[in-house]
Amino acid sequence: MSRAARLAALGLLLCVLAASFAVSSLYVAGVVLVLVALAAAASVRLAARRARVEIELSMDTVEERCPARVTVRAGGCPPLLGRPELRVAPAAPWRETARRSEPVELQVTPARRGEFVVGPATLRFSDPFAICRRERTSAPARLLVLPRLERVRRQDLERLVGLGHATPSHEGGMGVGGLRPYRPGAPASRIHWLSVARHGTLLERRFEEDADERAITIALDTRAPASAQALDMAARAAASLCVGLASVGGCALLLPGWPAAHPVRPDLSTWPGLHARLALAGEGQELDWRALARARLVVLVLARTPHERSLAAGGCTVSPLPGEGTVLFSVAGCAVQASARAGEHAA
Repeated sequence: MSRAARLAALGLLLCVLAASFAVSSLYVAGVVLVLVALAAAASVRLAARRARVEIELSMDTVEERCPARVTVRAGGCPPLLGRPELRVAPAAPWRETARRSEPVELQVTPARRGEFVVGPATLRFSDPFAICRRERTSAPARLLVLPRLERVRRQDLERLVGLGHATPSHEGGMGVGGLRPYRPGAPASRIHWLSVARHGTLLERRFEEDADERAITIALDTRAPASAQALDMAARAAASLCVGLASVGGCALLLPGWPAAHPVRPDLSTWPGLHARLALAGEGQELDWRALARARLVVLVLARTPHERSLAAGGCTVSPLPGEGTVLFSVAGCAVQASARAGEHAA
């Protein structure tokens, strides 16, 4: 039973006693208690219709361990009520706030990637005598926490690109994209004149944007991670390598559940969406290994210790738990390792 109901019941009891023992003075006290209880309940109920509380985020996405500003706005309580209290998060302490909308600003620093929930915030108010009390709760705000990007040295990136050039092509192409029959309307700058002079066949160069499927492909394998921390480290390494390789010509990214690798171009035009997908990558789904068949070099990013068969294709593995392959360099706390065949080209 609420405090207002108990107060009204006491008032009614006094009125019954007044009628039973003919004590008219008890009527006054009883009626006053009933009226106070009804007024408190009515005023707080009306205030609940006007009161509001909401959470605003300064940004929709933020990298791990970077602060994000949160603004909590609360108000709408009538001046006749008691001073309202605000709690900005379920575990936060209550604090008194003004009746008018005065924003409360704070910073949150998410430590892990994924979806970070802020709130909900709660506004608590009551009548001046604290007989009735109500709460209004905001909708929770959701912040997408992206894997932190770490810088990869230029010489390490060039070493990785060199492995890709050393890996045999499935089509016997030349250069980054190889050659293909000339397409009418293609610019003359693409024509490979040496082939025209040697064989009389009109061929054109395939540039990186035409050969995304044969680019260096970063593949994130999230099956059976050693721990949640290891999976986060693997996502960080994959994101860092994607951005690093974009600065030296581009690459492609394959995530579990995708039918094909998505290009990461030098202008990073496709990167924001891919970065967000890396933030939400979890364990369970498998890679579509067929999507890697035409890749020039596969960089397999794992959250567990790599096995020998992971290195057998002349590619690389990246893992926070190193295996027995040749360690080329490290990124985001993960070791980049090459197979014996790829390691010979990198030496």
